[in-house]
Amino acid sequence: IDAKTVGLAANRVYDGSLVLSGDDVTITTGVGSETLTHNGTTSSSKDVLVSNKFINAISLLDATDGSGGLATNYQLPALDSEHAPVSLSSKLVTLSAEKTYDGNLDLSTAVTVDSGVTGEILSYSSAMASDKNVDDFEKYIQSITLENSPSDASVLASNYHLPTLNYANSPLTILPASLIITADDETKNYGLIPDLETTAFQSEGLIGNETVGEVLLFSEGALKTAALGTYPIIPSFASGGTFQSSNYAITYDSGTLTVEPSVFEESTALAGIQSIKNNALAIENSGVSNFGTMKLTTMISGGAPPAPSFPAAPSSILPSSLSGPGPSVPLPSTNSAPAPGSSSIAAPVPSPSGSPGPGSISGSNESSAPTSSMAPSSSTSSAAGPSSSSAPAPSSASGSSSSAPEPSTAAAGSGSSGGNSGSGGSGGSSDSAGSASGNSNGLAVDLLDRPDTSTVGLVAVSVPAESSVSGTGFSFGLPDEVSTMVTEQPNAVDVTLQSGEPLPDWLKFDRTTAKFTSSAVPDGAFPITVMMKIGGQQVAIVISERTN
Repeated sequence: IDAKTVGLAANRVYDGSLVLSGDDVTITTGVGSETLTHNGTTSSSKDVLVSNKFINAISLLDATDGSGGLATNYQLPALDSEHAPVSLSSKLVTLSAEKTYDGNLDLSTAVTVDSGVTGEILSYSSAMASDKNVDDFEKYIQSITLENSPSDASVLASNYHLPTLNYANSPLTILPASLIITADDETKNYGLIPDLETTAFQSEGLIGNETVGEVLLFSEGALKTAALGTYPIIPSFASGGTFQSSNYAITYDSGTLTVEPSVFEESTALAGIQSIKNNALAIENSGVSNFGTMKLTTMISGGAPPAPSFPAAPSSILPSSLSGPGPSVPLPSTNSAPAPGSSSIAAPVPSPSGSPGPGSISGSNESSAPTSSMAPSSSTSSAAGPSSSSAPAPSSASGSSSSAPEPSTAAAGSGSSGGNSGSGGSGGSSDSAGSASGNSNGLAVDLLDRPDTSTVGLVAVSVPAESSVSGTGFSFGLPDEVSTMVTEQPNAVDVTLQSGEPLPDWLKFDRTTAKFTSSAVPDGAFPITVMMKIGGQQVAIVISERTN
């Protein structure tokens, strides 16, 4: 019995090898249900597009499925493309793509091609995305061409084929690009509001010609009352322009806001300070009475206030003398000293013993009715001590009618009361109110100009002459408008001389109490100008010494 010739054929998906295994080969016995197996089977070529491939090696083996086929009962045909053809099909590749947003559809470096064959890496070209934006859903590789491996000539694109290009088979992921937005640094003056313009920023990382329209900027230093120093300018919420924020991972970097002292007109400020210094010199040379030119509201204790001027009283109340048929009766007085400031001719006055003085003046039109009533010379008296005296009431010289005398002020010693005081002691209405607020007795402090963000405040201080004596000194607090500013932000207070030099050793300033103190004032120290910077505002304090 001759062995039967079997039929051979092979068919499989490309796997990069010549081996034909298992079910890759079909063996047809032609005898009932008998089957055979094989081993050592190979193909004449591994590549799909090679024509006339065939099984170039094979060994027949007995059946393993119990069909009873014996290899010895069969023989091989001629091993050629006609009797043992091999058919190879291309392998399906797996595609995916991922890139960082670059503003275009190109995927030239973004695609991963998985051949599924160990060691074979394919190239590709003309890869394009279905969409360029990060947040668009179901993006995919819309087109691509497989290319042979550039590094291995045996790896051929023809052995592979593409899947259907859609989101399921060729998905695309676009990651946001990095964008850094940095707020511009800015400087503002105390008391003002900074610009913090929405365009005051720099950007790094924008793709192509894309632009950012605006950025919200915030800083705690933007408050008008923000203390001097530096504050971060925090950018956020970039928007507008041509960019799409979802395409970027945005990092916001802070800028710096510097709060500086407020600006002011230097010439105006210096002129104002010089005016105060000139007034201070006038006070020093002329006495405290010149303080009126400085708009002082607090008189200086111990100084001689100007004599008050009152209208004359009716003659029926305070007659200076009686005339007519009877003898003239002069007004009595307990003191021969005339009242200061009287412009009329003094009437004669009797001595305490009653003897008349010379030069009695009478008028022909005076009342002819005699009277024994006498008018007091002054409505006030000093309570300063035994050395005090009362001034008489002078009469006016008149040829036709009697005129009431002008009331005099009390000629007081140091610290005596002026005006219509009662019987109290020293320290009347002309006393400095400063002693109650911590100021030295006899010292006056007046706010002439309030400080603001564009004006230098001016404070005038007058100290008693004895303050220049070594060991005496003085102390005073600032006006409320200034002291409140100092105590609210003591760390923002800078006190120097006008030249910028530190205060002299004999003059100290306490920031917590807003108070100046001094001792052992040297000769020639006054007037002195102190410049105080409080936050963004400035105050000039001119300290002068009065001479009377």
